[in-house]
Amino acid sequence: MGEGREYTWCGMKRNPMHFALAGLDIGRFFTLMAVAIWVTGASTVDGTAQVTRALASTALVLPFMLFLLWLDPVRYAAFRTAVLAGKAIALFSSALAIPALLLSGPAFSETRLSAAFAVIVVCYDLASLLAMALSVPRDRSVPAGGCAASPAAPAEGRPGEIENVTVP
Repeated sequence: MGEGREYTWCGMKRNPMHFALAGLDIGRFFTLMAVAIWVTGASTVDGTAQVTRALASTALVLPFMLFLLWLDPVRYAAFRTAVLAGKAIALFSSALAIPALLLSGPAFSETRLSAAFAVIVVCYDLASLLAMALSVPRDRSVPAGGCAASPAAPAEGRPGEIENVTVP
């Protein structure tokens, strides 16, 4: 098992920015949820806080795509466009929310504080959108000399590999 197999690896280079943005976007999600629950007064007693989190959980798709881009930038290169579109939509919707939050409620209210928080989110969204847009996608081509092959797997298989066993 494993005889004659050769494993190749073309030096896939991971972009640490994708990993960092994935972590920051997860933090963004939970912070937004905390602020939304605080502003709306959602309660854990009647379940509205859990419903709010469940409805907003689709926002975790962007960090997941960023993680996959970090994990294998060649295989998931098409996700780059989707992440850029998602970031643009998040920026646009956050920018639309700011005037509505500023015009509602008295000064120093929860809505004004959430408007200030929304400005911070817009700044983050703009910075991450620019970082993604300005980052150069990794080259998908195979190097001129070809991929460097790793040594072939030993005849008895790799450590931890389960062999085919026939039961009499």
